[in-house]
Formats: sequence, C-alpha cells, structure tokens
Amino acid sequence: MGEQKPFCKMNYPRVPRALLEQVAAFFQRMDDDWFGEAAVILLHNPDTDEMKLLVPDQECSMGSVHYTIPNNIEPGWRMIGDIHSHVRMSAFASGVDVHDEVSRPGLHIVIGEIDKEPPDFHAEVVVDGMRFKANIEDVIEDYVARTSFPEEWMQKVKKKKWEWQGWRGGKHWWKGGAHDQLAD
Repeated sequence: MGEQKPFCKMNYPRVPRALLEQVAAFFQRMDDDWFGEAAVILLHNPDTDEMKLLVPDQECSMGSVHYTIPNNIEPGWRMIGDIHSHVRMSAFASGVDVHDEVSRPGLHIVIGEIDKEPPDFHAEVVVDGMRFKANIEDVIEDYVARTSFPEEWMQKVKKKKWEWQGWRGGKHWWKGGAHDQLAD
C-alpha cells in the first residue's frame, strides 16, 4: 500500500463577505475601545446552506479572549467554527489557539493587523485533532472593507481585569489574562 497523506476538503460555503466585514468592524471597535481580542462563532444551516454569526458572552483582554460555547443554538443551525482577532499582531494560529482548538473541530479564522485595511487573515481547519492550513480564498468571500455591526454585540463583551500580584524574579506579576504574566 502506498503512502497515505491526511487531507481535508470542506463542504461548507465560503464565509459571506457581509458577515466578514461586520466581524472586522467589531474587532476594530474592540481595538479602538480596549485594544482587546474578541471572537464570534460561525453557524451554518445545512438545509438552507446559509451562514450567520453568534457573538457569545466573552471576557477579553489585550492577549486573550475567553468564551463558552452556548448550548442554546437555534434548531437547524450548527456551529462550524469561529473567528477571533489578534488585534494588531499578524494573523496566525498561536500556541494558545492550537491548544484550545484541539477538541473543537471546525474552521478557525484569525484576523490580525486590525488597524490596517484590509486586515490580515489566516484560516485552519481542525478535524479529529489534526490541523490543516486552509487557503483563505477557499474559506472566505472577497473582503472589501469593514462595515457596521450590530451594537448589541458590544453588550456580550466584558473586559478582563488584571490584578497586580507583586514581584517575582524582579518583574511585575499580573494575574487575570489567558496566562499569568510577568512584565518589566
């Protein structure tokens, strides 16, 4: 038997441009207001082949976003992935992203350099814990420019509070983000 190579072929439509441009506007607002990451969940209806966004309750900071996947997704809709921001960093799957997504199959899109127009996009698909880099043109429609987003999305966001814990190894010790942090 010849060598077998893992592969992934997605059967979802591309993320519609209008949704992507709303998400970029939301992420830009998070950068403007808090310089913080944020996330949205991608939903797909297999009967109509439509996609829509769900903004979960989330706790955001400069280097992290934490949310719980809601268990009250409308009947007929399936979670197929998520989109989150890396604020002004480039778009890539960070070590935290890779760890968090091991048990979350689906399409994972990162939008970075949100202070630029267009921002930077990166996509990977996770299936059975295996990661596949996706060609961005295969998973999103052509991005033009950010638009407006529903203002109620901002009500889903809570700013992560960092607390100074003292000194450790000659550096400030902060607790409260994705990971506790040492800073000069």
